[in-house]
Amino acid sequence: MLYDLCSRNNIPHRNCGKWILAQTSSQHERLSALHQHALSIGVPMHFVPLSEARNREPDVLARKAVLESPTTGILDSHAYMSHLESDFQSLGGDLACHTTVTAINPLSSGSRGYEIQTTTTPSSPESTTTTITAETLINSAGLAAIPLSNSILPPHRHLTAFYAKGSYYSYTPSSPRPSTLIYPAPTPGAAGLGTHLTLDMTGAVRFGPDIEWIDDPTDL
Repeated sequence: MLYDLCSRNNIPHRNCGKWILAQTSSQHERLSALHQHALSIGVPMHFVPLSEARNREPDVLARKAVLESPTTGILDSHAYMSHLESDFQSLGGDLACHTTVTAINPLSSGSRGYEIQTTTTPSSPESTTTTITAETLINSAGLAAIPLSNSILPPHRHLTAFYAKGSYYSYTPSSPRPSTLIYPAPTPGAAGLGTHLTLDMTGAVRFGPDIEWIDDPTDL
């Protein structure tokens, strides 16, 4: 479990729990469906009586229902990524930063692996091109994942990327200060989980993200 890993490796973390709120009857119905799905896959969730919710978080308004995920928490993402990097390298992995994948050649349609061409700092006259071969290729290229996939697959399997960005907003007053992550009920067809209240390791509050559809993934 992630909590055990954090404890063993001194990664700051906190099991603060998460509430999902219903303000209307239709939202309550969606929370009930979410609750049943969670139980069906072994995720512990339960409804909190509204009277108990008011006592625990008096500044949080829930008109119809509160669905709680007691095992949800937060961690220091930078410390966690540093641990993963160190663990990966100790097991023999190589990390190549500031390196761009410029071409991928499937060998025998991928059955014999992939030939991957990379270039360090492509805009520099001192850039270096390297070719490596791997049996398995995992495409976790983030915003570049779909263009990278399209460079390998035939045209009829190409996908179109749609980009959205979200912003978070800090909340500086000392009160109110909920100690639980607060989320709205999911909205069918919406992009994302909705604007929610999140916490950092110091207890500071942020609201977000909003959703803004953009054409260029570099539009920050």
